[in-house]
Amino acid sequence: MAMTSRFQENDTAWLVESNRIIREVRVIRLESSFYVVQFKDTGGAIRVRGTRLFATEEAARESVWSGNARRKDG
Repeated sequence: MAMTSRFQENDTAWLVESNRIIREVRVIRLESSFYVVQFKDTGGAIRVRGTRLFATEEAARESVWSGNARRKDG
């Protein structure tokens, strides 16, 4: 059974860090069930599970504990 990925290379996504910080990222590549993403604000890159990525900032905000979300602006 083939797995379809939610994001493709060069897509923009929103990453939830520590269940409170939301950061905009660019998808670099898909590795199994993980994505390698690059932070748009710093240029650094990390490998994360797809469950931590969201298509919109609003969807990311809805996933975090209420009242704790904040956007990191560089």
